[in-house]
Amino acid sequence: MILNKLFTQTVSHNLLNGNHNATYTQVVRRYVAVPEVKNNGELISEVYKFMSASYCNEYFYQNTLLNKLLLGKHSINTTTALTQIPIGKSNADFILINGKAVVYEIKTELDSFERLDTQLQDYYKAFKHVCSYFCKQFC
Repeated sequence: MILNKLFTQTVSHNLLNGNHNATYTQVVRRYVAVPEVKNNGELISEVYKFMSASYCNEYFYQNTLLNKLLLGKHSINTTTALTQIPIGKSNADFILINGKAVVYEIKTELDSFERLDTQLQDYYKAFKHVCSYFCKQFC
């Protein structure tokens, strides 16, 4: 689905540098009503609102959980957040470091659980604290 390609470094860099991005354009046309009269912030907010109601992919859950933990529990001044960090043959969805390092693996209703045991084993080789979440409650 095209929404899975929207929140990537490539799209972000293109937008920040004022360059055209075909993915962004296609998403806006498909999911935003009257996009011509809205700025980029409003367009992205409207797409994110659609995702929260209709398409909660991994990015949506990562962002929501990260905001709840980083802004709700920790401080942005004392916590480092890392995303998509390779650990062994797996990629940790995100890691929060605040006195201790915690690895988070997120599974959504769109994911398979086939690799979960292997992912958790990889994470425990490098970290003492590992959390896995099956996210369905945010949508």
